Amino acid sequence: MDRIGDTPWGSATLLWHLVHTTIVQMPDADLKSTILFNLERAAADEIEAYEDLFQSLGHEFPFEARQRLESRLAKKEQANVPAAGKVHDFERTAYQANSYWRDLLNEKELQIINEINANLWSRLKEL
Repeated sequence: MDRIGDTPWGSATLLWHLVHTTIVQMPDADLKSTILFNLERAAADEIEAYEDLFQSLGHEFPFEARQRLESRLAKKEQANVPAAGKVHDFERTAYQANSYWRDLLNEKELQIINEINANLWSRLKEL
């Protein structure tokens, strides 16, 4: 707490850690029925990631959802930083939502985030 203080990035870091620690500590039986949606993969190819998600759920990827994603992807040129005071912007692509914060944090903040969550992220990628 001394290193992160009362900051939005610190709160987000600790929340991410808390939620994902719970996931890696789940019993194997529960983990087998849990689907983890990797936003890094979605950032690389959002439509393919959602197609795979729906397939793993045993459903067809809805045409309307595909259209919505294609519409967002067509607007890729728009600014990816959310407006002040707006936490979520559902018009951003997965890439934009997963990357904008990197430009807002300084090197020390990124280092602290990495120290807190890098090992946990490695464990999650193995699941």
